[in-house]
Amino acid sequence: MLDGRPSQRLDLALAPTRFPCTLEKWYVDVLLEDGTIVLIYFGQLALLGARWARATAEVFFADGRVVRGSAAVEAASGRGAELRFGDSGISGDRLFIAAGELRGTLCYHPRATPADLRRPFLSVGTRRLDWTVEIPDADVEGELSWPGGRLEVRGRGYRDRVFFDLPPWRFPISTLHWGRAVAGEHAAFWVHAELGRGDAGPPLTHSWVDGQEVTALPMALPTGLTLGTPRTLLDVHVGEIEGLRLGPARALLRRLTGDPHEIKHAAPCTIFGAPGRAIHEVVTWQQS
Repeated sequence: MLDGRPSQRLDLALAPTRFPCTLEKWYVDVLLEDGTIVLIYFGQLALLGARWARATAEVFFADGRVVRGSAAVEAASGRGAELRFGDSGISGDRLFIAAGELRGTLCYHPRATPADLRRPFLSVGTRRLDWTVEIPDADVEGELSWPGGRLEVRGRGYRDRVFFDLPPWRFPISTLHWGRAVAGEHAAFWVHAELGRGDAGPPLTHSWVDGQEVTALPMALPTGLTLGTPRTLLDVHVGEIEGLRLGPARALLRRLTGDPHEIKHAAPCTIFGAPGRAIHEVVTWQQS
C-alpha cells in the first residue's frame, strides 16, 4: 500500500450492486517499446435497475492506426484470483480477451505489489469510491489477433480496479488527472482528483514511484518524472466511446452522469534520467 503497510491479498469477486448506481471496472494496459499501446477494459454498470457489462480492447499503433474490439457480457463473476466477463477475464497472472474479433492472451509478471490509493479513495456518507492499483508495473508477454492482423505483445503492463456506488448525478469529482510511466527499471503512477462541490474538501493527490509514495509536483506528477510532447489517443465524451455501444441509453447516461469528457495521451518520458514512455489522461465532469 502507499502508506507502507503490507497490501491485502487480491480478491477479484465483484461487489454487490447498490441502487441507484454501482460501477465496477478494471483498466489494463501494456506500453510497448515501439510506442504501441494496448488498452483493455472490463466493466459493469448497474443504473436505475438496468445493467450493462462489456469487455473492450484497443490497440493504438505508433503510426496512428487503431484496432478496436468490444463484446457485450451476459454474465460477469469473480472469485479469488479468477475474474470472468463472458469469454474474457483474468486467471491469476493471465489475462484473456475476446472482444468481438480482437482476441488474445497476455501474461503479466508483476514487478511490484498492489497499492491502495487510501481506502476508501473517496466517500460521501455511506457511499464510496474505491481505487486499487492491482498491478502497478509488470513485464507482459502474449499475442493479440484480429482479421487480417496480429500483434506480438512484449512490454510493461499495469492494472487497476475502480468501484463506486455514488449517485452519478452528484459525482463529487470535477476533474481527474491520472497517468503512469515506465523507464528502464523505474515505474510511476499518479492521481490528482479535484472535488467540485464546496463541502467536498481539498484535492486528493497520490504519487508512486518504484514501490513507494513520493513527493509530488503540481497535478501529482512525481518528482523525478518528466513528460515529453504528447500524442492524443482519445478526445471524447465517455458516453460516445465506440466500444461502449450504449445505443438509445447514451443521451440519458450522458445527462445523468455529468457527461464526463476524457482526453488521453501517450508521451515519451524520463524517470530519474532514464528514457521511457507514459500514458496519461484528464477527465472532466459537468457540475450541476
